[in-house]
Amino acid sequence: MRHLQKLFTRKFLEISFLLIIFLLLLLSAILAISTGSASIPPGDVVNALLGNADTLTKTIVIDLRLGRVLLAIGTGLALGMSGCVVQSIFQNPLAEPYILGISAGSVLGVLLSLVFLSSFEHLKYSAQLFSFIFALLTIVLVYRIASVGGTINPATLLLGGIAISALFSAITSYLIYTTFSKNIATILFWTMGGFWQANLVSGILVFVVALISGICMLLFWRELNALSLGDHFAMNVGVDVSRARTVLIALVAFSVSFAVSFTGIIGFVGLVVPHIARSIVGGEHKKLLVYSGLVGALLLLWADILARTLIYGEELPVGIITALLGVPFFLYLLFRRRRLC
Repeated sequence: MRHLQKLFTRKFLEISFLLIIFLLLLLSAILAISTGSASIPPGDVVNALLGNADTLTKTIVIDLRLGRVLLAIGTGLALGMSGCVVQSIFQNPLAEPYILGISAGSVLGVLLSLVFLSSFEHLKYSAQLFSFIFALLTIVLVYRIASVGGTINPATLLLGGIAISALFSAITSYLIYTTFSKNIATILFWTMGGFWQANLVSGILVFVVALISGICMLLFWRELNALSLGDHFAMNVGVDVSRARTVLIALVAFSVSFAVSFTGIIGFVGLVVPHIARSIVGGEHKKLLVYSGLVGALLLLWADILARTLIYGEELPVGIITALLGVPFFLYLLFRRRRLC
């Protein structure tokens, strides 16, 4: 009886947390749409979304701001869930797409597509394709650098990611300086990460891709549970480690690269979010992945709100806001690991 009572209490708390996060996400989305150069009351936002507002309000809400909110939510989903996956498959709580160089590889891919394929107008999504290829190349390179004798060295994984990220960032800076000198301010602002170029189409695309990728990641929740305990344990319980890791790496590369191709580099979301989610629901990946995505979406919505409101009349890159949050958290995790060792 006591066991059933504990189980019921735990389920009740999990459902309550989930409902609270969904409610916060909805309220934050309405607030994000309300915020801007022309402030719109939340009630008018709801009416516009329901089609009961004047033409000007509907244009601002749906055509201009809804896409930005969807882009923030989709990017948060992608980075949060991808961060959870890479931390599990590499058994490293400090791993995330930005630190491993995946985001830098994606940005380099986008710029290379603009350099070599800008004259081919029929190649509509060449930027996303190049972004995916370079993201995949980056994560494979880092994995090969860190893999020694079939095991992954956590320190080498991070150092390899930082090195590859630095290399790709240097090439990106060279391209910006030599090829995009006329638009250097615009390109640099984009590489710092943000949603200022969002529209309804890009918002829907990123949201849908992140959602589909996230569902595919969820299909591997059992494998992730096993992989988070080590490759040998996963093999002993019947997991095809090579296949699972390959598919999950491809999903992470696709999800992150697609978002980054529209937003630029937004760092540390994939680091912070899984730890917050893990403190709420524990290490069961069936729940952890869902919460990582939702918390990531919530975090980026608020980062965008802060980016637009901290300095009156100016918009900061969202990447600055997430870095201010993520760097201290990264250092905290690093020092905690040193104490444990």
